[in-house]
Amino acid sequence: MKNSPKGLQYIALLSAFVLHACILVSRDVIAAPTYESEFRTLWLAHNGLEFPASESGLEDCKSANYQPCLDVVKRVQAAKKQLLAVSSQQGLSATLAAIHKYCLPDAENDAMAVCEGAISGLYFYASTNEDREIIDTVKAADKHLAQKLFARHYEWLYNRKLISEWQALVEQTALSEAKKDLVKERLSSKAVEKFGLMLVD
Repeated sequence: MKNSPKGLQYIALLSAFVLHACILVSRDVIAAPTYESEFRTLWLAHNGLEFPASESGLEDCKSANYQPCLDVVKRVQAAKKQLLAVSSQQGLSATLAAIHKYCLPDAENDAMAVCEGAISGLYFYASTNEDREIIDTVKAADKHLAQKLFARHYEWLYNRKLISEWQALVEQTALSEAKKDLVKERLSSKAVEKFGLMLVD
């Protein structure tokens, strides 16, 4: 049967189908963006010398037409636009992947910029389903990841939906009592004034 014309035709068609499927999968893998450059840029919202520290600082930049400040804000806005140009699932997946890859205990310099930028980027994913995916991912990861997430007062803490679950996770994380209280307070309240990525909404 396999040497008959029909058998050979079937094998040829099957082989062509498998090859085509492999090519499509390869293209998806190769083309899947990691957004590392965008995360480095988001990092500037907390570490860029010219990025305004608050909403009032941004207004001062605008009123004075202070170009270095306005330029870095535009860069962060462009990075945000690039991240949000894809589906929220693709964007969140890339964000969590970057956090897993770069938020390591011994991360330094460039890796820390990508890590902290990606953590800040969690701010863009605040629906209940997105928050569920984030917290489940953190719970399943090494304990050091939660420590990295809570190390600084990122804006993403202010727009969580699963607040009680996050607060419970804070209690289980190796942090000082003062730090735990501070993070839990951030989770249960609203920012007094906009900062970080809140300024490029």
